Amino acid sequence: MSTADDLGYDPYVQGAGRINILRAVNYVFEMKGKSNSTVTDSVLAYTYDSWRNILTFKKDLYVNLTGVSPTDQIGMASLYGGILLPGESKTYHVAVDTYIHNVNNLTLKPMFFNRTAYVEIPYYARAGEDAYAINLTETLASYGISKDAFFSSDLVLIYVTIDGCAFSEGYISSPYIYLVDWLDENGDGKYDHSVEMHRINVDFRDAPVMMVSVGQPAKKFSGTPTLVIRQVSQPGLAMTIYVMLFKRVTWSVFTVGGYTNTSLGDDLFEYNFSVTLNVPSNSMSGVYEGIFYIHVSNATNSSEYYMPVSYAVMHKLDTVGKVYIFRYENHTEYTPYVNFRVFGGQFWGWRWESGDFRFYPLLVQDSNSEGLLVDITWNGDYSQVDVIVVFNNSYIVVTSDIEYQGDGVFDFSTTAPREQLLWVPYQGDGVYTVVIHNTRADGIIFPEDITLKAVYLTEDPYIISWSVSSGLSGFNDGFAYGWINATINPSSQSGGLLNITGLKAMMGAKTEYSGEIFENTSKIVAPWDEEYPGVEHSIYISAGTYVSVTLDWLYAEDLDLIIYDPDDNLISNWYQSATLNRPEKIEFTASKSGYYKFDILMYSGNYARYTLEVITYSIIVTSSGNKISIDTDTLIGDLRDVMLKLEVQSNGILPGYTTCLNIDNGATTVIEPTTQILGKSKAEIIEVLTEPAVQTYFYNFTYLNGTEIKSDTLLWNESIIINTTNLSEGYYKLFLEVTDYFGRYDNWTGYILVDESPPAITVTGISNGDYLTGSVPINITVFESNPDVGGLFSPYGLQTLIFVNENFFDYAPCNGTYNLNTTRITELFGEGLKEIKFEFYDDAGKAAQASFSVYIDNTPPSLIVSGLSNNTYYFSTIPVSIQLIDACPRNVTIIVDSGTSIDFGKFSGTYTFDLESGNHTIKIIGFDYFNRSVYVFYTIYVAREPTGLNVSLSSDGTAEYIAGDLVVNYSTRELYLIKVEIFFDNVSVANLTNSASTYVIDTTAYSDGIHTINITAYYSSGEVDSKVITFETDNTYPAASFLSP
Repeated sequence: MSTADDLGYDPYVQGAGRINILRAVNYVFEMKGKSNSTVTDSVLAYTYDSWRNILTFKKDLYVNLTGVSPTDQIGMASLYGGILLPGESKTYHVAVDTYIHNVNNLTLKPMFFNRTAYVEIPYYARAGEDAYAINLTETLASYGISKDAFFSSDLVLIYVTIDGCAFSEGYISSPYIYLVDWLDENGDGKYDHSVEMHRINVDFRDAPVMMVSVGQPAKKFSGTPTLVIRQVSQPGLAMTIYVMLFKRVTWSVFTVGGYTNTSLGDDLFEYNFSVTLNVPSNSMSGVYEGIFYIHVSNATNSSEYYMPVSYAVMHKLDTVGKVYIFRYENHTEYTPYVNFRVFGGQFWGWRWESGDFRFYPLLVQDSNSEGLLVDITWNGDYSQVDVIVVFNNSYIVVTSDIEYQGDGVFDFSTTAPREQLLWVPYQGDGVYTVVIHNTRADGIIFPEDITLKAVYLTEDPYIISWSVSSGLSGFNDGFAYGWINATINPSSQSGGLLNITGLKAMMGAKTEYSGEIFENTSKIVAPWDEEYPGVEHSIYISAGTYVSVTLDWLYAEDLDLIIYDPDDNLISNWYQSATLNRPEKIEFTASKSGYYKFDILMYSGNYARYTLEVITYSIIVTSSGNKISIDTDTLIGDLRDVMLKLEVQSNGILPGYTTCLNIDNGATTVIEPTTQILGKSKAEIIEVLTEPAVQTYFYNFTYLNGTEIKSDTLLWNESIIINTTNLSEGYYKLFLEVTDYFGRYDNWTGYILVDESPPAITVTGISNGDYLTGSVPINITVFESNPDVGGLFSPYGLQTLIFVNENFFDYAPCNGTYNLNTTRITELFGEGLKEIKFEFYDDAGKAAQASFSVYIDNTPPSLIVSGLSNNTYYFSTIPVSIQLIDACPRNVTIIVDSGTSIDFGKFSGTYTFDLESGNHTIKIIGFDYFNRSVYVFYTIYVAREPTGLNVSLSSDGTAEYIAGDLVVNYSTRELYLIKVEIFFDNVSVANLTNSASTYVIDTTAYSDGIHTINITAYYSSGEVDSKVITFETDNTYPAASFLSP
């Protein structure tokens, strides 16, 4: 949404990356998508030639316009005028279609936005509040911007910014902002977002700069224009609100001529305008944009249309060696700017979808040119710049390196580098468009000042003269030995362009590691605090050493390479999401001396074979001038295959330059070739890897008996191609002889396999559904038509791989007996149902598999029984809970009183014992599938019948009184009886052990009157039964009285 009439914005990207600019402009400029078949006041405009230019200009850049034909009629079209020189003129034709009849007013007016008001408003979040409502007209009035100025504007842009540095580091998050038409329905003057809101525009994004906009506010608002800020991350958060007002003004670079009209039938009329663009002679290189305001009316109807218009201006570089400077020091503050989706801590790809883009077409017309040198500098502490150069709007020539730290977070600790330098090789006469992509993360709404310097040269900026003891013929191919002299002679010193300050020679020593990572390999903690299987290597590196690291691997999908300095500071965290992009390569300069750690983590997969190569470049010779001399015999000695890097230093616009040589002071030796196994496609390539100094090599491909099949002499970078279509399966012999640039040679003989038949594997001693414990002998037989000759080609050699639940477990022989250690399986993967897979790879990489689902159990069973206790009395049925715990349980058996076994029938549940009164024993036994058992034993006592205590009394007395001997008769249950105790008036008088008996009490020994007798029975089961009888005794005879006569 930038006007960009004085900046180099791309109107088809608009600072937001890949967007549909036609829809965006339609929305911002209030263009309604009216149907020309249902209304009579609509108007459309389009151009065929401009649409074709748009497709050409953008096809290799950032907008995907596939599916749109250049000859399609584009209803919501735009006019793109192409790339022109300052002072150039060009005429275009614009067609206006309308259903309005009897047109009496037809206007086409070129216009662009001019800013009329601007204000910055500091704002702070308050504690305890979620929504902040700002009355725009009242607030702007306090800053001197009237209500009429607001409503009479054509475009309003409102930004809310937060601290971009804190945001990028993850300390704060962005708020949400709404632009609403607030209707105070209840008249209380308090904003209520739940019921009193009509939203005009919203911004929900993850960015330090939020923006809302509205076109023609007088038509949009019926109440109070209100800015609402919500979801503020913390109380006291400092924000800045920017408000800009714009008016459309006449765009004088276009002149509009007359028009002709034509009837297209069906009441549709077309008016064809002639419009001429007159590029001002003082125009700067860049892209300019505006609109055509189109008005059509008659006596009763009218309609408006706004057509986006843009053109690019190129600058001709007409003097060789002259530095042309393009900067916009005094223009950026007048241009609205949108910084879309700028955030840190994410993958780096987001940057090509954000920030602003600037385009500088530069014209070069000199067939003697060697190339174009461009230098881009900027000042922002929290910004990054990427650069690409496009030739003739058709293809990209060069791109700059993306400057970043870690996984996309800006490095705020330093302001350097703030420069991008590119050498653009000459592609022919034409337009070289420099595309500058600037990303900011500091919450600033204006584009920063960026300076472009450009110069074209007719000679290579580096002309290096060499003299070497090995002869230039060998050196010219990048190989040398002995002593080397190098002199760099800049071809031009114009404007301090090529100021050489010195040369530096560095020798590279290579350290290589290789190994395997399994799923059960020890874990290493990643920088994001998660653990993965991995290995760690440490190398001592001196401060100032330039380090080049390469990681390659097989089989696993993803490996991560993480590098730490001696103080455990993270240098690089390489996350590779696909093996198609391997190998990984990281380069850095050691900041201090000490041991650097190289962690290799298996992010995804269960097995990987890796190779880690670390080349450390040490400075061996430096020169403050433009000449350097190196004696490789003295400095390097007899080391072979070392890299010599020559780096040119410059303090001018010239970027640093690096070239590499291979120094070879030793004899030539063939490195064993890395071969792709023949037989997969019947026509294969063998890649030959030799020492760097090899110039040519001869190969001879034969049968094992020596009969030649094919031979040839190839250059060092060529591969052997052998068609095996007519060859039978089996092994063949390959002979290699290599010769280096200095006439030294060596040879090697090896074997190549042609194998189309897949292997087969048979495994016995194990079957699906088996129960396994301990060590289980397994017989393995592999059927392979071409057995390996020394295990040269199979990635695992002559071995069978064993996996448990897809996790690597062990190696086994291809043929023979293997003892499967299920105890180790239990330790690593637990017990229960497991899938055991036996896998074999032949030399051609084809696999044979055999899988079995089995049960692993190395632990004896255990029982959990509740509801029973030893030496306990029970008085009814006994429900008992039984649970057999084991990976492979078989059954549960119950034995009562050493009698018949009872099959419980399940491993967990309740069994109810219904036992007769008396003493019983219960044994519960649990068995697993290997007949290992566990049991519990109980002795219990059952008393199912009641105690049944009965008592009767008799004496010599009457029915009413007891006299003389009292006879107590009782009977009770004999089972578990301890004693029967008789109490007379609560005094124990007898303890009897019989379950039925008679006991006599002489009542004459007690006074006459009321008495009680208590008979209580006691049982070992804890039961107690009592009978209490109350009675009266009378043992006194009545007295006799005699009367005297």
